[in-house]
Amino acid sequence: MKFSKATIIAGSIAGANAAALRTSICPSVDSKGMQRFVTENKLMQDLKDLQTIANWNGGDRAFNSPGYTASVNYIKSQLDTSKTWKSWTQDFESLHYEVKTTFVVEGKSYSVASFQRSIYIGEGDFTVEGQVVEGPPGPSSCTPEGYNGFDVKDKIVFVDGSDCPGGLWQNPWVAYGEVVSARLRATHSAGAKAVIVHLIEKYQQGISGPTQNLLTESISGDPSNVIMIGAHLDSVRRGPGINDNGSGSSLLITLFHALQKYCPKNRIRLAWWGAEESGLIGSNHYTSNLSKEEADDILLYLNFDMIDPYSLTSPPGPDVIEKLFIDYLVANGVPVVKESLVANTDHAGFVGLNKAVGGLHSGSMGVDSCYHRKCDDYSNINGTHMEIMGKATAHVVSVLSNEGAKLIPKTPARKVDANGRVVPVKVWGKKPSPEDEVRPTVGDMVGV
Repeated sequence: MKFSKATIIAGSIAGANAAALRTSICPSVDSKGMQRFVTENKLMQDLKDLQTIANWNGGDRAFNSPGYTASVNYIKSQLDTSKTWKSWTQDFESLHYEVKTTFVVEGKSYSVASFQRSIYIGEGDFTVEGQVVEGPPGPSSCTPEGYNGFDVKDKIVFVDGSDCPGGLWQNPWVAYGEVVSARLRATHSAGAKAVIVHLIEKYQQGISGPTQNLLTESISGDPSNVIMIGAHLDSVRRGPGINDNGSGSSLLITLFHALQKYCPKNRIRLAWWGAEESGLIGSNHYTSNLSKEEADDILLYLNFDMIDPYSLTSPPGPDVIEKLFIDYLVANGVPVVKESLVANTDHAGFVGLNKAVGGLHSGSMGVDSCYHRKCDDYSNINGTHMEIMGKATAHVVSVLSNEGAKLIPKTPARKVDANGRVVPVKVWGKKPSPEDEVRPTVGDMVGV
């Protein structure tokens, strides 16, 4: 078929008009528009609903529980309203152990919290006689310096089981061993006869059952440059988990609604992870079951874990992601400092894939007094800080959705098995061999 010059010109004009029409109907993601959509009221309403879900389901939203199922259904009901995004769940099996805990002094039983991890801790009885005294609070009981001013020599020290500070190679399961071993070392140095962290009286059989990750992604956008954004949805079994991590989950819900009127240049995928509190099981299941092509398509991963209310921090990532958050926060009067990287949340699996990571994280041990406790409820939230974090995220997502492929170097997945599935390198637990070692581009966090 022959085309005249006039026909070609007319076709070009028509194509340009069509592109302009598409842009006017579905514009690229706009930072100011996204920020206007993210408000304290929207963020807090979802947190209020998650609190109600916990109240109606035994007080928690832990994985493999009615509260978690209700949380998944609550978010999925909102995702299903979109005609421009597709949503799905990813099932996986996870093992849960129930323990009952008591502490007995002179024949009187006291209830104490037990470790909430999918591990078998052990059982057995023992007797230690001596004066029981209270040790330093929280993570300060993990170090000998924390016992300065405490008379614990030849006494039995009773401390809580909050997490001890950890580092890059910290395994979520090993971390709870460190809770005990660090305190044993510290109390021994202080001359104590014994330390009671938790006394396990009864161990119940583990329960294996299906649970879910929940995902949604934009239909528009370059499928070979996927921006993944995630937050874990489950709480611990001690409480409703409104800061940890209803705050991150609420942020993702708000971002989802804000993005509905835009067509991102790079595809955006949101994920609400299950069983994070049991060892990053949901996110690790996801990264371990990607094909080579699927993993290579991921440009970067942003993680949001406890975005309220006490500090503002950004997990490690390439310089550009870190700088985007810092520049926004500083420009809006939020002072920032750098903190050490830890790998005990859901970005770990993506670092293991050799992907750039970034995001926001705040309010855990030593910062949030209600971390992993029953009091981590709706009253534990600062809405003003939530909005600051939300608007910062809206800005960064806007920039990356438009310019991410230009700003972030594309990195292929590290390894595949015989079936073409990705084999993520672990970034916690036993340190990998030099050829497998993972070192994120930026080993710092951003915080106030």
